This record gives sequence, structure tokens and C-alpha cells, in this order.
Amino acid sequence: MDYFYLGRSGQNRAALPFTRKEMELDIIYNPFAGGERRMKKNLTLVKNKLDNLKVLYRLHRSEYARHAIELTKKAVASGAKTVVAMGGDGTLNEVLNGLDNFDNIT
Repeated sequence: MDYFYLGRSGQNRAALPFTRKEMELDIIYNPFAGGERRMKKNLTLVKNKLDNLKVLYRLHRSEYARHAIELTKKAVASGAKTVVAMGGDGTLNEVLNGLDNFDNIT
């Protein structure tokens, strides 16, 4: 079992247990959340960490208001099991609103 840590060191961090063979992420992200430069840096950090852990992932870039809802619905319809919202509270809200059925989503 491996753990993927979220959050900055020194702050409250969430440890997500996972098995690499089973993990596939669909990451819905807002490139402008928290400032474009900061999001680009954070996205690079996350991609590098996932690549190092050999975790499969697909990135879905939100381009306009309510787009994350559409992206989430398409990801779930395509078989996504683990959907990650990367952005601010608006991105999280849209991703949650895009989930129609929570039975198979983690």
C-alpha cells in the first residue's frame, strides 16, 4: 500500500492510500484558480509525483463557467472511478455537481 500526500508540508495533509495497479485518476482542473502561474506550478508538481508513482491519470482542463460539470459527466460516462477536483471552491462545486451517481465514484 502506498500513500499520496495532499497539502503542503507543515500543514494538515491528507494521506490517500492506494494500490498503484488499481489507481487511475481523472483530474478536472481550473488553470486560473489561485492565479495562473501558481496553478501551472502545482499542476507540474502533481504530474511529476503521479508519474514517479506510475499512477495513470487523465487531465481535463476547465475552460469556462460550468465547464467542469460537463467534463466530470463525460469522464464518469467514460468509466472514471476516481475524479479529482484541482482548483478552488468553484471548481470543487462544479465537479460535485457533475457527479450524477456516487455509487462507483471515490
